[in-house]
Amino acid sequence: MKDISGLNIHIILTAWLLVLGNIYFCLWAQTSASTLDSLQRALKQTHDAQTKADIYNEITNFYLQKTDSAHTIHYFQLAYDLSKEHNYWKGLSQAHLTITELYFRKNANDSLALHHLHEGLYTAKKAKNLNLQASAYKRLGSIYRRKGNYDLALQNYQLALQLYKDLKNQEGIAMIQNNMANVYSDLGNYALALDYILQSLKYWEEHHDIKKIGRISNNIGLIHMEQKDYSRALSYFFRSLEIMQSLQDQLRIARVSNNLGITFQKLKDYNKSQFYYQKALTIYQKLEDTYGIARVLHNLGDSYRIIKKYDIALTYFEQALKIRKQLNTKHGIASTLIQMGEVYRHLNNYEQAELLLTQGKELAQEIQRSDKVKTALQYLAKLYYNQQQYKKAYLAQLLFSQLSDSLLNAEAIRQTALIDANYKFEQQTDSLEQAKNQENIALKAKQSNHYWWIVSLLIGIVVLSLVILILIIRHKQVKQAIELQKVKRQLLQEQLERKEIEEKMLQEQLQEDQQTQNQLQLDLEDKDFELTRQALHLVQKRQLIDKIGEEIKVIAKTDTKSIQERLKELIKLIRKETSTGAEWENFTQTFEIAHPGFFYRLEQRFPELTYRDLKLAALLRLGFDSGELSLILNIAPDSVRKARTRLRKKLKINEESLVKFMRNF
Repeated sequence: MKDISGLNIHIILTAWLLVLGNIYFCLWAQTSASTLDSLQRALKQTHDAQTKADIYNEITNFYLQKTDSAHTIHYFQLAYDLSKEHNYWKGLSQAHLTITELYFRKNANDSLALHHLHEGLYTAKKAKNLNLQASAYKRLGSIYRRKGNYDLALQNYQLALQLYKDLKNQEGIAMIQNNMANVYSDLGNYALALDYILQSLKYWEEHHDIKKIGRISNNIGLIHMEQKDYSRALSYFFRSLEIMQSLQDQLRIARVSNNLGITFQKLKDYNKSQFYYQKALTIYQKLEDTYGIARVLHNLGDSYRIIKKYDIALTYFEQALKIRKQLNTKHGIASTLIQMGEVYRHLNNYEQAELLLTQGKELAQEIQRSDKVKTALQYLAKLYYNQQQYKKAYLAQLLFSQLSDSLLNAEAIRQTALIDANYKFEQQTDSLEQAKNQENIALKAKQSNHYWWIVSLLIGIVVLSLVILILIIRHKQVKQAIELQKVKRQLLQEQLERKEIEEKMLQEQLQEDQQTQNQLQLDLEDKDFELTRQALHLVQKRQLIDKIGEEIKVIAKTDTKSIQERLKELIKLIRKETSTGAEWENFTQTFEIAHPGFFYRLEQRFPELTYRDLKLAALLRLGFDSGELSLILNIAPDSVRKARTRLRKKLKINEESLVKFMRNF
């Protein structure tokens, strides 16, 4: 474990890299703002639909890299709608693949990610774009690897690799080599994994791509960790961590920190292990990465289990299990169930331990994870032994041993070779003995021939029996494999048929939702227009009546007394008309339809508001200024100002605009 004690050097280097990282981040932020401005300007300047769709896709990717989910989805929809309207297959494919990356990073909905991926692949083929096809296959491989379906993962990676080779895309080839190395590492083929990943690393080092070097270094560390070469693993992990900290790549920092925690746990340095686990957990929680949160919680539980702090271990395991059930990650669920079962065994809660271990074993068998099945059987054997159920303990241990000895055929062949070697050794020994005893050579030869004839016959019988046994076992294994393949094909066919139905239903639902949304938007615009029209009608009515009133006042000053009395009555009637609430009642009803619950929410939150306050709030919601409010409400401009001040105090707002407050309420 070289250079572990030299962590001070790593701290100094990390400090320098963080300083450089801050400078890089500032430059990156300026560049990002400039990039977005350039894209927005380009969008305004072009009238070509395909060019617009391409720009929308670039903006979608921009917000994706900034982990801004809301803007990412918004611009994806714009790119998708425009591309679909003009049958622009390349734009459609790019939109699907970009939104897939969002769902994949969130680790929340693999089924939705797969839907967009298949759509992206289909449209990429329609566009005859090999680069987009390769990207789709690459992401499909990553999803299937995360699901534990390594056969499909490798198939899709191979398809992507071939396309990149056809395109002579060396960068794409290097990325796929790294991904395939991860799969072979999961399968335990570390030699092939290292072969692929070192080819990938060589390319990135030749091109001085620091970010990729950091990622590949982490993956190489994982392979060395699986080989129990912890010194090399730590060396690569620390190299990766320094690079990711310099780039301020929080997601990668979390992943490498988790890997460091696992490595130190295997080295039994639990303080460092839990330090790095907590560091990873904090980052995953900030990023809302549920998959990463569950993984670290499980690792923390396992760490406390090993040091026999079982109550703390159970707390972490229960949190991890809850999240993994929500994500439906069967491999993760099986792992957590099995480790929880072992904790309950140590707590002498044998009933709960047996239930969890059995559930974990059955789930591991379902997903064909023999390593997890072996762990569950080993724990079950200990559990049954603790309960003095020796028969069950023996059977569990026997199954564990049989599963561990997966090379039964190789062992039988080894035993055969051993018997044959013993036979040859004894034959040579006999020849030397005959040379020493020339006098009795005839007799001994006769006896030897008779003896070796019997031995040869027995050996032949043993060898023949072993060969027959091997053939029977192989025949049984081949038969089981054929049956398993039939079941797999049948299940796959059913899954494909179900997926087609689900995709069709999803597409229809999306279309219905879009139509409903469009209709609601039109209705809202109509209601707002009607409200504005009613308010303007009030203004016009007020102005007309005021004008008539002024004219009547002039006449009243010059005519006889009887005419003056009559005109005063008319003025009273006009004033009464201007104070009627019929128009306001119609206005209020229309406003409530356009903005349901607005008045109710205001009254609930601010019960001291009067009817006049509510009318003023509604008009502010529609954006009328003080002059328009004076005419509509039939009050002086100064009274409007006072009314707004009173409303602001009742709402307890200082700097914020009243209009903005009402529109956001």
